[in-house]
Formats: sequence, structure tokens, C-alpha cells
Amino acid sequence: MDRKFTMPKITWVHKAYLIAFLDGMIILAAYLMALILRFDFLFSRIPREYLEGYMWSMPYWVVVTIVVFYGFRLYHSVWRLAGISELQMSISAYIILIPIYLLGAVFMKLQMPRSYYFIGYLLSFCMTTGLRFSFRFLRSWINRREPALKEQDRVMIIGG
Repeated sequence: MDRKFTMPKITWVHKAYLIAFLDGMIILAAYLMALILRFDFLFSRIPREYLEGYMWSMPYWVVVTIVVFYGFRLYHSVWRLAGISELQMSISAYIILIPIYLLGAVFMKLQMPRSYYFIGYLLSFCMTTGLRFSFRFLRSWINRREPALKEQDRVMIIGG
């Protein structure tokens, strides 16, 4: 009983919405982890003004990141073929996000630890880039686990 595992057919628009949602969750998680890491993994040690700054700034961070990613066409690519070009687009998007994040922090008058910005930025880059490549890794892992299909010779008849 050889049943081949196939991924359900999902349109690219649904995938784009899913990836955009996951990107938003990653941004939220990355900057929260940056705060927790900054205060030695003790949530209770985080001062209230830092938590309020986090809560107040996160909608801006998430929306700006998703808009920049959309501008760099990170939601238009074929994820199973993620490669160097996808990585280059991610790096370019994150380079553009540096001044946008800085302007947002100045405009909102955020008084957060400097390590919060740096660690959050690095974590979000690693996690969003990892998300894009995880689909490719998952697909290759599933394909390796499938039993080998019968060897078939493919023939092309030209001019028939």
C-alpha cells in the first residue's frame, strides 16, 4: 500500500497571507525574547515602562516590516525554491528596515535598552529568514522519507 504524501493545494495568495501572519508573530516574539534575554530570562525583572514601550511600538514594527517585505517581493516567491536570491532579498529588506526602525523609535520617543533593538533585530532576521527556508527543508525531508518510486524511463518522441 504505497500512498504518496502530498501537500494540500494552497494558492500562492493563501501562502502569502500565512507567511505574512507568521512574520508578524515572529517580529512580536523576537522583540519580546530580546527583552527577556536582556533581563536574564526573568520576565518579572522587566521594568513596566519597557513592557509598555514594547506594547506601544509593536504594531508599528509589525506593519512596517510586512510592508517592507511586500515591497521586496518576499511574499511573491516560490518558497520551495528558496535560495540565494531569497536570502539576498531578505538581507536587503532588513538593511532598509534599519533607518525605518530608527525613525520609528525616535518618533515614538522609545526609551528602551540599546541591546533590545540589536538583539530583537538579529532574532527577527534569523527567524524570518529561517521561516522562508524551513518550507524547503521540510519538503526535502518528506521526500527523503518517502519510499522510492519505481524507476521509470521517460521517453520524448520528437516529430511524432
